[in-house]
Amino acid sequence: MKRSYLILILVFLIPIVIVLVYLSGYSDKKDMVITDFSRQQIFEMTTSDKPSFFNRPYVVGVQITIKGAIQGNIAVDGGNCGGTLTGQIDTLFKNDWYSPKATLRITSLDDVKGKVVVSFKFLKI
Repeated sequence: MKRSYLILILVFLIPIVIVLVYLSGYSDKKDMVITDFSRQQIFEMTTSDKPSFFNRPYVVGVQITIKGAIQGNIAVDGGNCGGTLTGQIDTLFKNDWYSPKATLRITSLDDVKGKVVVSFKFLKI
């Protein structure tokens, strides 16, 4: 009787674990530290995923996290997400994205001093 319960639990548990792993959205993540704002910073990101059956990547979005502190203003352009940041920064940009490539540009708008850490990742299914 205990054996049948064990088999029943495994039969239901294994598919649940597989679905949770699939939905967790494994992603490529890249962290960059910026201390020199004298020139525009351009980061070209590509995913390491192979195309799916329909020759499409599994990418469904991008997430950009910027943390740090600066004196001055910087402009962030990540395609269809971005903005102007200054002072103490703890910002999250998250948007739909369906390409295996993305470009992130960070430009100083005046004399900027400080340090920011930029985390970029593709959101995947």
